[in-house]
Amino acid sequence: MRLFGGVFGRGRPAAVPLVDDGTLRLVGSGLDPVRGDSAVLDDVARAGHDLTEPVLVRQLFTLHDLADRPALVAALAENGYDVDQVVRAAGGAGDPRDSEAGDRADGSCAEQLVGRKTQVLTVLSASQARARLTGLETRLAVHYLGWEALAPPPAARPA
Repeated sequence: MRLFGGVFGRGRPAAVPLVDDGTLRLVGSGLDPVRGDSAVLDDVARAGHDLTEPVLVRQLFTLHDLADRPALVAALAENGYDVDQVVRAAGGAGDPRDSEAGDRADGSCAEQLVGRKTQVLTVLSASQARARLTGLETRLAVHYLGWEALAPPPAARPA
């Protein structure tokens, strides 16, 4: 039995978790903090993605002090994210993900962590996540790079 007749749960079943197995495509990214999340989501909708469908949201961080890794993982878990560790960013020249994830002058390498969560992405959810996750920069030696949204290709979406 649903408490309060499903009013708070809106009666919608939980999203089936998406897995980044190589079949998902990038539908949008909020890596530029100057560009608003609403503009990115407008572009996503114009490109043909149904914004009522869940996506795999990846929150990207550069970790500068490995001692802060457990605290960052715990903070992401509190917000419902699973965490992947990536030693180096996968982007190419000019990719903002590479700006801090490469070799440092002392020969060490910053670590990139990726928080993953399946959710319906809205302007509100993207903005709230950006505010919460940017706030981690004040407590931990991390840099929040932004988010990416991945979705199945249109033909692979269930009808």
